[in-house]
Amino acid sequence: MRGIESINGSSPTAVVLGLFSLPHMGEALGHLQPLHGSLAQNCAGFVGIVLALSGVEAIANATGVMKLDPGSTDAKPCVVKTSTPAILWVMIEVCVFTALFGLAAHALNGLQVVGGDVNAPGAEGVRDYMLRYMGQVFVGGALGPPFGHIFAVIVSIVFGLLLLSASNTTIVDLIAIQFLMSRDRELPKIFQRLNKWGVPSAGMLLATIVPMLLVIIVKDMSGLADLYAVGVVGAIATNLGATSTDRKLSIKSWERTLMFATFIVMAAIELSLLIDKPNARYFAVTILAVGLILRGLVQERRMKKEVAPLLPASTPMQLTRNESASSDAGTGEAILCPFAAPGARSISLCARRARPADGSICSSCASSVL
Repeated sequence: MRGIESINGSSPTAVVLGLFSLPHMGEALGHLQPLHGSLAQNCAGFVGIVLALSGVEAIANATGVMKLDPGSTDAKPCVVKTSTPAILWVMIEVCVFTALFGLAAHALNGLQVVGGDVNAPGAEGVRDYMLRYMGQVFVGGALGPPFGHIFAVIVSIVFGLLLLSASNTTIVDLIAIQFLMSRDRELPKIFQRLNKWGVPSAGMLLATIVPMLLVIIVKDMSGLADLYAVGVVGAIATNLGATSTDRKLSIKSWERTLMFATFIVMAAIELSLLIDKPNARYFAVTILAVGLILRGLVQERRMKKEVAPLLPASTPMQLTRNESASSDAGTGEAILCPFAAPGARSISLCARRARPADGSICSSCASSVL
């Protein structure tokens, strides 16, 4: 919920900046140009605009703790009356202010794009603090340079706190996701261990250290934005795709169709990011690889624990891999294990295959369990 509070807290500053931007709209409209360049370049620009329209995910993450609608229960929860106003407010804020400030930036004279960065007269690298620079120019032009400088400082402080709150929301979400995945036996149990404050220690360390390392390694703001974009778009596309194709969910036909169409658009944007942004591609592949490896280790260990009770009680503990031990192990007939390297999956299949034959399994799989 802190992400929502931070958005609402920054609204007055954004409104004031928007009001001082309105007198410059005529000049901004005069600087607009029609689309030029190839289709790929225009698509890249479209992707950049879509990535700016973020913020609704903060509401989506909070729906699980919102007040239930009258008549709904925990078994069949519904938070439409609570979530709809919040989502609409954030959508209006994000869409209106993004379009307004993007248009107002065209009224700034003397901007030059140099090597991917933006320089202004007397200020270099304003790409990473464009709102501050806009406040300084627009407010300073109306009330004088001292007031413009003061307002620029206020903009920096307010939106800096907004980013800190967004970082806090992200860390909390990462900790919760890792905890739930561990409860679902998709990650190691260490992510379930709570400290004295009731917070998973391993999840908290991972959710804080990794972003800190990324900030140290990736020093360019644009590079960090690429990493953020590929994660957010990928998560939204996955959620929309999984929800719209799940026939077990009671969703209206038009809602399912709209969600699936949005999934197609978001999936296309994700593919564009993976192709055009190599660093984002490497980051996404690394995160997926680490997650799948941890999941595989957990499943391997779980399957070994599930197979261990299948061993017959009369099986001696000194079983070895040689045939003499297996022939003396029990009364059932020996079974040939078709797996060259016994593992959790092979042990499970071997045990299930052997149950009709008096519960005997091959010595290799038995010794792997023991």
